[in-house]
Amino acid sequence: MKKRYIGILVAALILSIIFVTNYINSISYSEVTIESDHIAYLSNRGDKLELYMTDKEGKHETKMIEANNDIFHYSISPDNSKLLLAKNEVNVDQFGGYDSKRLGLYLYDVEEKSVSLVDEDGEFPLWAPDGDKFAFSVRTIREGERHLYIAILDSKLDNIKKLKQQYKKHGIGAIPAESWHPNESEFIYFADGGAYRYLVNEDKIKKLPLEKEVKLRAIDWSPKGDKLAAIIHYEETGKEELVFIDPENGSFSHQYVLDKPSFGTLNWSPDGKYLLFDLTVQIQKDRFGRSRTYPKTWPAELSEDNIDVFIYDIENREVKNITNSDHADFRPYWIP
Repeated sequence: MKKRYIGILVAALILSIIFVTNYINSISYSEVTIESDHIAYLSNRGDKLELYMTDKEGKHETKMIEANNDIFHYSISPDNSKLLLAKNEVNVDQFGGYDSKRLGLYLYDVEEKSVSLVDEDGEFPLWAPDGDKFAFSVRTIREGERHLYIAILDSKLDNIKKLKQQYKKHGIGAIPAESWHPNESEFIYFADGGAYRYLVNEDKIKKLPLEKEVKLRAIDWSPKGDKLAAIIHYEETGKEELVFIDPENGSFSHQYVLDKPSFGTLNWSPDGKYLLFDLTVQIQKDRFGRSRTYPKTWPAELSEDNIDVFIYDIENREVKNITNSDHADFRPYWIP
């Protein structure tokens, strides 16, 4: 009996060590490299999903941080002094199924070389343009809800306002803060296949009008705040298109028809001359030549599809692939 208890104690001790090690790795500071006028994106080209950056020509690629865990979501502050990282740990079983465990949303202070836990269930962070606050979501699987939050930065990170949107109210498509308005009066989020404007100061919600019924794949406010860029999906044809949208009447200004499916990111350059987006350039085939399908929640680093980052020149209406790799390169954002 004593041997059995000793074995149980040893096993418990080992599990405790593993837990503590993972926790310390999650909160330990790693050197961060952030360069202005570059493009950040996530990539699975290593053994983890990590954060990289490159210039707008797609040259001089650099890893931004040595991550101990997979980075699923990120956001860089406007002055490049802070970095928000939402970390996950993914395990795949022998049948191709996977389990994704959230490890929390962390705030890295590049100048002070420190890291703080924002929320253990935090995800989808997005800095506001002035850099004194950010939005993020917290999804509680047990309650079936995803709440949206705005965190007002202070020394203790304790001034956090919870908004009223709920996961069960809006369904599985509810994702917070796709894009802040430049004057920070509102931000756009997706729910039920549509886009909603959350008016921060008034604490009100307005649905974005659209001239016709389409599915929105990605959206972003222009730097002047006078229009929205969006990637729309036509259900009847399966085609996708880059358009500009008038936020007041929902009218479209057609820009570019995409020849490949969007992966869901769209980001305007600070000078308003370019747009970034990610496209699935090659879908893996099975041995019968059929396109492989993955669950909508399937993480990109586990997909064998080839996803690349593209830049769109608005004036010349030209698109260029700037990563052009055999990996999943996605969620691109400009570093101001």
